Amino acid sequence: MINKCRSVLKRYVRENNISPRQCLEELSNIMNNIDELGYYRLLNYMLYENIVIPIDRRIERISHIPKEEWIGRDVAFQTPIYYYISSLLLSSRK
Repeated sequence: MINKCRSVLKRYVRENNISPRQCLEELSNIMNNIDELGYYRLLNYMLYENIVIPIDRRIERISHIPKEEWIGRDVAFQTPIYYYISSLLLSSRK
C-alpha cells in the first residue's frame, strides 16, 4: 500500500511536470482538509488508483457516514490506512 501511494505521487509529479515539493504541498493541503482534494489534479490520480473514492450523499438515506478525518463531503480515503500512509509520507519528507 505504501508503494502504491508513492507510485501515484511520482506519476503525478512526472506527468504534470511539477516538483516533488509542490506535490507534497498539495498533499499536505489535502490532508488538512480532504474537501480541498477537488481543487487539485491529484484527485484524478487518487481516484483512478482507488486511494480515494467519491461519496454519493444519497447513501446517507440508508447508512450513516461517520465524521472522521479521512472522510470529506465529496470524497473519502478508500480505507483509513491510505490516510495514515499519506500522513506518513508527508512526515518522512520533513
